[in-house]
Amino acid sequence: MQNTNLFHIPEFIGGEWTRKDSEDLVILYLRDYYETLDEYYLREALQIAQDDGINFEKMMRHVRFSLS
Repeated sequence: MQNTNLFHIPEFIGGEWTRKDSEDLVILYLRDYYETLDEYYLREALQIAQDDGINFEKMMRHVRFSLS
C-alpha cells in the first residue's frame, strides 16, 4: 500500500524520534485507515500508540473531526 496523503512524516538526519513524531505517525495511519478502511493502518496506528503511550482514542477523535 502506498500513502496517498499530503501529510508527510519529517525526515531525520541524525535526529531522535520524539513523542510528537509518534503522534504524527499515528495521525498519518489513522487518516489512511479512514480513507481506505484497510485494517492494516488501524493496527499499525494502535501498535505505535500502545508502544509510545499515546492516547489512541483521543487521536481517533481528532482525526475523525479533522476529516468531517
